[in-house]
Amino acid sequence: MALLGWNMPLACAAEGRDPEAGGEPAVHVEHILVTGVRDATLRPIAETQNVLSPEAVARLDAASGADILRRMPAVHVPTNSRGESIVFLRNAGERQVVVFLGGALLNVPWDNRFDMSMLPGHLVGSVLSATGPIPTSYGVNALGVVNVLLPDYRSGGTFTNEWGEQGARRYEGMWSDSVNGVQLLGAGAFVTQDGEPVADRTRMPFFQSDPDRRTNTDRELLSFAGRAGFDVARGRVDATFIFSDGEKGIAPESHLAGGNRFWRYPQHRLMQGNLHADVDLSPRVNLTASAWVQDFSQTIDQYTNASYSTVLDREQDQDRTYGTRGIFTSRLGERSQVALSYNLLISTHVQRDTRLVGGALPPVSPPWLTYRQRAMSFGADFEHDFTDALVAELGAGVDWLAYTRTGDKPSIPDFVEPTVHAGLGYALNDRWRLRLGAGYKTRSPTLRDLFGVALNRFLLNPDLTAEHVVTVEAAAEWTGANAAFAAIPFAQFVDDTIDQRNVGSLRQRVNLRGSEIFGIELNGRVKLSDEWSIAGSVTASHVRRLRSTATESVHLAEKPALLGGLSIDYVGPSGFEAGVEIDHTGRAYSADAAGSLVPLEVSTQLNLRLAFNLDRAFTSLPSSQLYVRADNLTDAFVEPQLGLPAAGRWIRGGLRVRW
Repeated sequence: MALLGWNMPLACAAEGRDPEAGGEPAVHVEHILVTGVRDATLRPIAETQNVLSPEAVARLDAASGADILRRMPAVHVPTNSRGESIVFLRNAGERQVVVFLGGALLNVPWDNRFDMSMLPGHLVGSVLSATGPIPTSYGVNALGVVNVLLPDYRSGGTFTNEWGEQGARRYEGMWSDSVNGVQLLGAGAFVTQDGEPVADRTRMPFFQSDPDRRTNTDRELLSFAGRAGFDVARGRVDATFIFSDGEKGIAPESHLAGGNRFWRYPQHRLMQGNLHADVDLSPRVNLTASAWVQDFSQTIDQYTNASYSTVLDREQDQDRTYGTRGIFTSRLGERSQVALSYNLLISTHVQRDTRLVGGALPPVSPPWLTYRQRAMSFGADFEHDFTDALVAELGAGVDWLAYTRTGDKPSIPDFVEPTVHAGLGYALNDRWRLRLGAGYKTRSPTLRDLFGVALNRFLLNPDLTAEHVVTVEAAAEWTGANAAFAAIPFAQFVDDTIDQRNVGSLRQRVNLRGSEIFGIELNGRVKLSDEWSIAGSVTASHVRRLRSTATESVHLAEKPALLGGLSIDYVGPSGFEAGVEIDHTGRAYSADAAGSLVPLEVSTQLNLRLAFNLDRAFTSLPSSQLYVRADNLTDAFVEPQLGLPAAGRWIRGGLRVRW
């Protein structure tokens, strides 16, 4: 995970500065909802936050959110057998990480995740992540948080035209202006590819006939977005609307001679509207809140074989979610503050599974099944400055998840679980700061965990219960004028870990006895000069399953022991730019056809970017940049999951114009 422009907001906030300070535009105030219980000038105590700035995001030239999130510290974004690019944060389970888009939940509650490869890259302005003992204010099932912030309002427009190998094309446009005191932003994009390049055909023995292009990895995505914001007497209000509509293929597992899923998504559609407000109710009381509506729908077609000509099964999903979350923050004297937070989600999932005959729909369609859940959380957090150097926080709350409709399945009891966290921060001097935090939270099964069979792939488990998680971390952070470093040891102890097992030809979600993660996160950046900068991150973790019998594996699937990234950037006065990214993934394990965990190869990927700002040489031109990227330049074989390798060398280039 190369970390172009990554910086540490912890130390910045300690000096009363915004994380994006230093002459660059500030991140929009929406990040208060991610920071949780404190305003933008106060420090996170128990948790670790990382930021990817707007300038760093722009240099990634990314077509999707997945390509951007892979550059975040401690973040792993593999693509699974369903073709979904899912976020893992410090090796936490995929459904333990919640993703917000501009302060509103992006995860689809049916399975508490979202395919980040289908989030258009032009909608990502900057990214914040939070991990560790995080507070109740993040909501139910949130043990790690990623908040994608939308592009900020900037007068003028931007247009990007990109071309690349494997039929890759990208057209993006964005415009922003202020009209009668209302700031407006509009954006649109179209992204397409014929497939992904193959790094090593010989390591994919099955269902890979083309030596250069991965089977069934084409993609198209059309998207639009609009924002409007204005100041009110004591705060600000912003409204956002997002629409994306796409289709894509899903690569078959290349290590299996049989039993593969031959899937395509002929439809993957998201519509979401969000209203965000940040208002001072009095000189000492602030309310920051969002309310949103999300409509998500997708269709999955399962084919008889790798020719993808005859549909065997079809799954149609429709989800509607109403959500709201907010934080009331009140100052108590000069050294204390209290925050009351709430989260509420009401989500309905409607699904129909149809068996086709000879590729034709049956005369009578099966019924739609309706599933509904209500998720609520309430919390209180108290923060006190004992001295100018010593700060403490303490928080508690409750998570409540109720399944009010369960399709054609029996009903189950609600999950009602407590959550607590505490933190202590001490500033040794202007440069050194120490932190210590601990917390307890649960991850309840999702509707899909309990009731989803994935086109006859899963056997249901009515006895599935919640995971119970204790998280501990410490941190030592140093910040200088042109550099910052952090060392963050952490541990996570999980009872009743939710995992999978094979039952004949099917899979079943089960509770293990538990699991443990011990690790350390090392982050740093150095600005060597006006032209040169270096940033890097290493997350090493020891992940182990608590075995019930001596014959069970001690490993868990797709949990890399090491994630490392290094980026070196040069921005010259003549307009020439260059960047080198090195991504390293350590040992991980993945399930073979029998369900046994086997080791995956360690891999290192090299990316290169060159760019030239034309307006530096031709002053009559608007701000224009030509760029070329070579991702995985050495064509390394990278396999995040057995039989599902990542793309090989991929070269693309484009022109970006701003006015």
